[in-house]
Amino acid sequence: MNCKPVFILFNVNKDANSFDEILGRQLSYVKSYRDFVGVHFSKPLILVSGAKIDPNKSISLVELVGIDYRPINLFLFSLKALRYLRRVKLQDEHFYLVAGTPLQPLVIGRFLKSKLRNSKLQVSIHNDLRSWQGGGIKNLVKRVNFRFSIHKIDLFRFVSANQREVAKDLYPIPEKKTVVCPIPLEFPSTPTSYSYRSQPSLGFVGRVHSDRGVREWIEIANMLKGFSYLVAGDGPLLELFRRELKDATFKGRVLHKEIPEVYASISVLLSSAPLESYGLAIREALLFGVPVVTRKTSGTRELREKFPEIIAGYDTADEAARAIAKFSGAIDARFFEEYRVWLQANQDKNLRELVAHWV
Repeated sequence: MNCKPVFILFNVNKDANSFDEILGRQLSYVKSYRDFVGVHFSKPLILVSGAKIDPNKSISLVELVGIDYRPINLFLFSLKALRYLRRVKLQDEHFYLVAGTPLQPLVIGRFLKSKLRNSKLQVSIHNDLRSWQGGGIKNLVKRVNFRFSIHKIDLFRFVSANQREVAKDLYPIPEKKTVVCPIPLEFPSTPTSYSYRSQPSLGFVGRVHSDRGVREWIEIANMLKGFSYLVAGDGPLLELFRRELKDATFKGRVLHKEIPEVYASISVLLSSAPLESYGLAIREALLFGVPVVTRKTSGTRELREKFPEIIAGYDTADEAARAIAKFSGAIDARFFEEYRVWLQANQDKNLRELVAHWV
């Protein structure tokens, strides 16, 4: 029986990343899948709403399917996706449905699995599931939807081992149905070497919203002496940043191609997110030779324990300020090179373990 992975990209216009960036990430998985299955490779499908698909744009590794160029509700997406998949399905073929998040894409994936015989379903979980334990109707819906979906899911993909353990403590998730695979990073064509920055600059990279601990970031920044500040990102709390740190440099939403320029401009990255799972910005910063100070979250524990010379954790604002001041001095470049080598090997291994489930 042939397997064809099907990626569900629902209303991508609402994502903090551009469609091209999201697509590039899916292609990382597809390349690993192609290398794993060899001559048995069958082009995966990518079902998209909320973005226009250029009919003249051909991508050799995948088939892009525009469900709707506008953002649509999940029920309409589900029906259109089902109609398309039934039309293209071969007799000896089964689909491996890949839902990017545990809310709308998971609902869509469950519906499609119930209608397509022999299909399987993966859900990708990027956040610490303790973040769902707070109040509010949205968190309640997430918890209920996830709990009632567990027995329908064939593979739970987590982005860190610690994040998986937290999830298993909260929900009855079978170990054999889990895999750990962080979001893959695109490595620079030439290794980035660490360079000491005589003018220390503290950086914030990512979406500017309450889950990122913005108020604490500002509190810590105001404790530092002699630092400049760079904020790369957009979001609902950007005006708070502008109001409290009037002398900071604001780059707004950053495209993937601008990432090297951002990290070349900062000497320390501060991540104050209280429930960071396995931050993309944290791993990117280290890859580009920038030390990191982060809250002591479960998702960053592995990096903090393995590379303490270039990433430090904190519990209090005072502790964070001391770590930042320490990292503003010169750091031996070999620590960043050791991290780069480890990350490349680990990323390749994790991707192989993930796509092995799709066969």
